[in-house]
Amino acid sequence: MDHPIVMLPLDLMGNNPNNVIGSEEHMLVDLDGFPYKIITLFHGGFYTRGLKVYDEQLNRLEPNIDYITTYKHAKLAERTGLDICSAIVFVNPEIQGLVYTSAQMVGGDLAFSLTVIQDYINFFNTDPTHVPKSGDYIGQEPIWAPGELVQNRWGLDMFQPMNNELENISRRLMLGNAESEDNLRQRIRNRLTDFLGRFNDALDRHILDLDNPHNTTAEHVLLGNVRNLTLATPEEAKNMASDERYLTPKLVLPAIDFHTTPLYDHIRLKPADPHDITAAQLNAYQKQPTVDAIERKHPKGTIVANANRVFYLGAWRNYDEYVSLLRRNLDTSQFPTGQLAPNKMANGILESTAVMRGDRRWTRITDIISEKVPGGSANIYYGAFPHNNLSIIHQTIATTQPYAYAPVMSIYVAQTTQTVGQGYGNGENYYSIYERAVFVMSASGWVLV
Repeated sequence: MDHPIVMLPLDLMGNNPNNVIGSEEHMLVDLDGFPYKIITLFHGGFYTRGLKVYDEQLNRLEPNIDYITTYKHAKLAERTGLDICSAIVFVNPEIQGLVYTSAQMVGGDLAFSLTVIQDYINFFNTDPTHVPKSGDYIGQEPIWAPGELVQNRWGLDMFQPMNNELENISRRLMLGNAESEDNLRQRIRNRLTDFLGRFNDALDRHILDLDNPHNTTAEHVLLGNVRNLTLATPEEAKNMASDERYLTPKLVLPAIDFHTTPLYDHIRLKPADPHDITAAQLNAYQKQPTVDAIERKHPKGTIVANANRVFYLGAWRNYDEYVSLLRRNLDTSQFPTGQLAPNKMANGILESTAVMRGDRRWTRITDIISEKVPGGSANIYYGAFPHNNLSIIHQTIATTQPYAYAPVMSIYVAQTTQTVGQGYGNGENYYSIYERAVFVMSASGWVLV
């Protein structure tokens, strides 16, 4: 067993789907001299932007609130243009028991260290008042000679201590007079073989004894209250006249069909009316009197008065007045919470070079461009969506390959379609609204611009 740990392919772009490792299970344990829980992922270094951590109930934990990432690989992070760490420290003491992790691994053992946890604890102990924060420790990145990491991994593997003890036991058994010990072992083996032969023969004969050699009763196997009944015949199942039979699933369905078929046949008597029910018995209006009443109330070809007016801001408004007021001064206090989310309302200063981010803040385009991390290349994507729910579109882009790990400053153009219906008096009208939403990949993920 030369290599007990499965190596992943080297991934310097942070977007190889073969390097996405999900559902790693970790038990959080206390460590002497360290007031926090700390773990490292099985395959070494990971890209921090793709890390996800969940508790035992699979609730998503919050970075920099429940945990921080540290033991930063500075040289490799500079080389790839992406933040790479090896350790996770749980700063929230309420997180206990098991946690599950999912991450994009660097792979290729390029960011692998066997001493991640101890190195960070040693760093922390130099100042016990230190409060852990993301990237607070720059790791000592080892340079492994060919085959050296594999050898060290095997030395730390859980089966190696047991293997060492087996080797020690074997050496001790072989000490002394080899011929004398061989004779003793042979006599022991012969006695054991004879015993097992007699034991297995008696055990086989006991197993094949079908005459209840232990005198087992129904009470012994907790079946004392079960009645010993025989299987019903199909006719007995249909008649349902005996309590001294039991039914199997195969007998139940024909018995049910036998008794329910007449009822279903009666129900299916349409359009025939087996009960001769009249409209008067149902207290129901006939068609023509109903049509006459509607004609008297609203004759055909007329428009219902004020059908296209709404009561808004203390007065009745026609359609054009209402639309004009909405466009000039949309008072959101008039709407129940959660029923209206204006598309173009945001915080911050609205300038000619400002765009609205996904967190509803006006931000200069130059400020977003400054978030670009050196070392990557940008791509342009396009997609169509049969709705204009930007939250769902943003989630789709952020979780779908290849967009989820696109290079910084990549652009995604989303074509949206919204179908809108409006009422006009006695009629209605439907039309479609086509819009485009643009997302830019920043250092912290996709941003709506």
